[in-house]
Amino acid sequence: MNDIKNVIDWDSLKLVWQSADPKHRSHYHVATITREAAGVKLKYEAESDDFREASKHGFIGYPAFDFKKSQVYTTGVVNTFARRLPPKERDDYWKYLESFKLPATRQYSTMTLLGYSSGRLPSDGFSFVPVIRAQDAPFELMLEVVGYRHSAATNMSAERFIGAHIEFRKDDKNRYDPNAVRVQAAGTHIGYVNRTMAMMIRELMDNDRIQLNGSIVRVNGTSARPRPYIFLSAKRTITDQKFKTNGVDSNAA
Repeated sequence: MNDIKNVIDWDSLKLVWQSADPKHRSHYHVATITREAAGVKLKYEAESDDFREASKHGFIGYPAFDFKKSQVYTTGVVNTFARRLPPKERDDYWKYLESFKLPATRQYSTMTLLGYSSGRLPSDGFSFVPVIRAQDAPFELMLEVVGYRHSAATNMSAERFIGAHIEFRKDDKNRYDPNAVRVQAAGTHIGYVNRTMAMMIRELMDNDRIQLNGSIVRVNGTSARPRPYIFLSAKRTITDQKFKTNGVDSNAA
């Protein structure tokens, strides 16, 4: 059974926005949420290409944090985003944790839950992506595959790939995103890694001290817009573990 055994209490999350316009469904990194000594801070990435592109397609900021008044907020950030999560008092709260492969016997911070669940609501286009680094390994998480209906598998039922092992492949010639990462399942192209996470996956792919393994574990969405999910595992290689055992930080250089 695929369960998350190495839970990361994320220090940093990307706030991601997606337009409701079917012609502009890209995901844009519009703000960063960071845990600091004084608390949790939200900073709009107002100078980034993603922010500018999102603004062209209707992004006007997160409702509770008006970016026209301030680009940085340090008050009420956690409490505001915690409302996107189900109350822990619910009788079926354990099912919510189980859906993201999180052990129901543990307690989790708001940052952890937003990073693992994406904190998506049907009422808006916001979600959260954890900022992943090689030094976080070992870890596991659920990773959504986007663009299934535009892939080679578009005429196949997405459910047929449940249980299939996946491979990540760089798509340097992608005309929309030169950092794109293709997802192959059972030798078939079934979609892409979310563009706001693609560069982080590429960095893990390039790190010879990190081993990535994954398989399709479920399919959400509809038959017209299926959303396959990967259970992804990132582990340190034997060589890197030897470095750690000998007291050497393999990421320090």
